[in-house]
Amino acid sequence: MRQEDWRAAALQFNKALSGAREREDREQIACLSLSIASAAVHAGERPLTYMMLDEAFVEFRRLGMRLWLAKTLECMAHVSEAFEEYGRAATLLGVAECLRDALRSPPSSPEAVNLMKRLEALKTQLGDEAATVCLAIGKSMSVDEAFNLFQEQRYARASPRTSEVPPATEWPETQRIPSLIDSESPA
Repeated sequence: MRQEDWRAAALQFNKALSGAREREDREQIACLSLSIASAAVHAGERPLTYMMLDEAFVEFRRLGMRLWLAKTLECMAHVSEAFEEYGRAATLLGVAECLRDALRSPPSSPEAVNLMKRLEALKTQLGDEAATVCLAIGKSMSVDEAFNLFQEQRYARASPRTSEVPPATEWPETQRIPSLIDSESPA
């Protein structure tokens, strides 16, 4: 698909999201936010991608929808790949894989093929050993640690003149995971 087609898809999802917000349907809000993020990353709309991934993650976490959290982490990994942050992408895929394993919910066949291709590409970029280490690090992280890792990328991209990332306690309230969310490991 062309970028224009992805933008059009994001706009259609956004119309549906407005309806879900009016109905206060948290599950639909989360699902549509992830759909918008997926379309936005392909359309090259990075700010929209980050905003929608944040909302999807927080809502899925609040609702306890762990499989959808895994899918959100996979999308976050895709964004990291787009920024050529291959180690971060492999780490996020490791967290998602661990979460899927804990749920005994492997990816569907098309998802599995896509994930295998992405992992092979990451191994090409990082080397087999480094990719394996990043995946293992991801498998040892909590879901919340993975979200914070992704946020670090976001803030690093927002301030290219500095490599310092503000600590999570200094992020705007809308960018922090609500305190009611625990930081238990996904396994």
